[in-house]
Amino acid sequence: MISFAKSDLMRSVGILLTLIIGVITVVQLPGCKNSEKAQEAAATLSSDRLHQLFIDNFTPFLHDMEYPTVKGKYANALDQFNIEYWSGRYQDAVNDFQHIEPAQRESQSLKFRYANALLANGQFEDARIAFQDISNHGPSLHANEAVWYLSLIEMYNGNVEKARALLKAYQKSMNPLLGRQADNLLKELGK
Repeated sequence: MISFAKSDLMRSVGILLTLIIGVITVVQLPGCKNSEKAQEAAATLSSDRLHQLFIDNFTPFLHDMEYPTVKGKYANALDQFNIEYWSGRYQDAVNDFQHIEPAQRESQSLKFRYANALLANGQFEDARIAFQDISNHGPSLHANEAVWYLSLIEMYNGNVEKARALLKAYQKSMNPLLGRQADNLLKELGK
């Protein structure tokens, strides 16, 4: 039994080494332009890998809020939204958002949390529209970070070139919170 496990392990190691050497050879071929290598690398990223990169890099944004509290006996719709969002009950937060006063829903920070809740629920198109609207409102913490989330959505949808362009724009934005993470993701996508 032990020799069977060793032989399986040795076979797996051999296959892995063959794959690694093949990748190194392709990346280091003389005469290839960097952009050609990047395109080849992007072409080899499967949708499963892109989805995993999304999962590895998506975290709902909590930097701009403290633990929500309720004043008085009852939580109003805004309080309830914030409690649900903070607690990670994103579908409830999305539902609660619809009950917030329309004037309050115009807050960029509130729209931003709503877009994050949509994305956490896998509502990619609705989240993309919301993040795009936020990013179009000029320089702010939320506009900058919306670009990060837009890049993740594009990556998840398989639009690697758009994701790269958004990540590069995000890196150049004013004080990106996830700059190092963007660098790593660009490397993973083949710059």
